[in-house]
Amino acid sequence: MKPIPEQRKLRIYDLVRERGSVSVKELARLLGASKATIRRDLEELKQRGRIARSHGGAVLDRSLRTTFEPAYAYASKMAYAEKLAIGEHVADRLEDGQSVIFDSSSTVCEAARFAAEKGRKITAITNDVNTACILAQASSVRLIVLGGTTRVGSYTTLGEPGNGFLEKLHADVALLGIHAIHNGTLSETSVGVATMKRGMVRAARQVIVLADSTKFGTPAFYDVCNLSEINEIITDNGISEDHQNDLRQRGIPFAKVEPDRRNPGYGTGDRGAAMHSAPVSARPFHEKGKESLFHRTHFKEA
Repeated sequence: MKPIPEQRKLRIYDLVRERGSVSVKELARLLGASKATIRRDLEELKQRGRIARSHGGAVLDRSLRTTFEPAYAYASKMAYAEKLAIGEHVADRLEDGQSVIFDSSSTVCEAARFAAEKGRKITAITNDVNTACILAQASSVRLIVLGGTTRVGSYTTLGEPGNGFLEKLHADVALLGIHAIHNGTLSETSVGVATMKRGMVRAARQVIVLADSTKFGTPAFYDVCNLSEINEIITDNGISEDHQNDLRQRGIPFAKVEPDRRNPGYGTGDRGAAMHSAPVSARPFHEKGKESLFHRTHFKEA
């Protein structure tokens, strides 16, 4: 059965991201679509800002506008296997009795979903309406939803009273998604989002950044904090050697998880298929660095 148009576009994006560049001819062969259809898909992906066209194909766009971000429905499906693996890995490391901030991001949302499914007995604080709905269904979770105004086209709440609440909060762990990691700095696409994330960084004893390997590169619009202000990064094994070496030089601990690309849900966002087939593989590899209270009980340093 041929993939539906949106699934096909997601698979095209995954192929471009994995290979760096791909031709129309090769995409047509791999996806069983006509060259005309592939060209239309590439034009749409170009308009969304995720790729750049090349002669006879497409390449990954390394010069995105700093304020650009894809629609939530699209962003949540990009690098989907990686987000699942990161989310499950982090949920496995949460401990009963912890207070945990769940930032508004598609990767952190997966961590919340796994935490709910695994029955983690935690106090959860979030500024994401979608994440709150997931956690609210878990009887093991005591849920606090930060107030504020939702961003147009997303589930994120920003502003007051959420920012003021964070100033008085003392949480054990903050799970933070991020748009970009570049030159020792975390950055976001808007001032409001960056301000909320900065408040979360200050409110938690341990700050764990959940970022798939595509987040390392061009900076976004507004800085959130320096890498020195966080405790660990959880990413996937697609992170480049250059970016790994940069983290090592800065003394930032990081773990790489291995996504299961054999999973039928990979690249489609079909979590239902993903969760009822082969399990996500989240085999960690930890880098030495400053001690992280979040994982010292569970993993020996490499």
